Amino acid sequence: MKWQVKTKPHYKVTNCGKVYNTRTGRRIKKCLNGGSVGFWIASEWWPIDKVRQSLEKIRKETCPF
Repeated sequence: MKWQVKTKPHYKVTNCGKVYNTRTGRRIKKCLNGGSVGFWIASEWWPIDKVRQSLEKIRKETCPF
């Protein structure tokens, strides 16, 4: 997984565009709602444009061990 949603970091996006909820381990399906394509993220409708704007790269954390 390479990307995460800024406001909801437990939602991750892969390179191929699949969205996963890492708390539950489930894949979020892409849906059509009122003519717009998007995802249901945390019981809110997020069109693809909104998801793309709110993505950030996942930072690698260094481990001292």
